[in-house]
Amino acid sequence: MTHRVLILGARGMLGHMVEHVLASEASFSVRGATRADFDVDTPNTLDPLLHATDYVINCIGVTARHIDDHDPRSVAR
Repeated sequence: MTHRVLILGARGMLGHMVEHVLASEASFSVRGATRADFDVDTPNTLDPLLHATDYVINCIGVTARHIDDHDPRSVAR
């Protein structure tokens, strides 16, 4: 049986390594998703990705360069 795994944040350091390790196992079918595949602020954009997935691993991390310290919404996100 093959387990379908979706890795969120697949271009980051953690996501890249998790995808690499799981993809080396025959029992996993791995798909990596990045910011280009969905909108973090609009959760329903994940629906098409989740439809064909058994497991989701969240490796999303917000780095300091994506946070505007002067914008409370940016910090909260």
